[in-house]
Amino acid sequence: MQIRIEASQCQVLVVDIQTRLAPVLLNIETMLRNVNIVLSTATALDIPVTIAQQYTKGLGPSANIVQPFINNNLFAKTTFSCFGAPALVKNMEEHRQQGKSCLIVIGCEAHVCVTQSVIDALTHGYRVILVADAISSRTQLDCDTATARLGVAGAEVVTSEMLVFELIQGKNSPHFDMVLNLVK
Repeated sequence: MQIRIEASQCQVLVVDIQTRLAPVLLNIETMLRNVNIVLSTATALDIPVTIAQQYTKGLGPSANIVQPFINNNLFAKTTFSCFGAPALVKNMEEHRQQGKSCLIVIGCEAHVCVTQSVIDALTHGYRVILVADAISSRTQLDCDTATARLGVAGAEVVTSEMLVFELIQGKNSPHFDMVLNLVK
């Protein structure tokens, strides 16, 4: 069983971080800062990113913090689980066929779309890394309960700093200074 999170085996799933949803979420500024840390590090390490957008007409486009990371990797959905969007699933499966079976999950809302997506990812055999400080809900209870449930279900729960420092592995990484500046 692999315990260390290796960049070469990872892909990132961004769940519904959208303009009309973000303002009502708990600790949104901290969450968005941590989303940026994860996405900036993923980009630097060539970790593929898949972005889900729930019912764009009602919830708006992806939030500004996500916009720079959109590049033919944005998928619309109307189901709560990302696994209800066939094109999105196909994209993630293509990455998995390239050895990227570790799915790093960030986004909102933790107790709805994130939970259902993580459960389905685990069911489909992904190793799931849930970044606890890069997810949010409207209430602390919903976020905490979702995180606890998903940890028991088999997701590995980490923080953004735990994740990015594990991905770069040490001071000798060419990305160390960038990551250090992101987390300061």
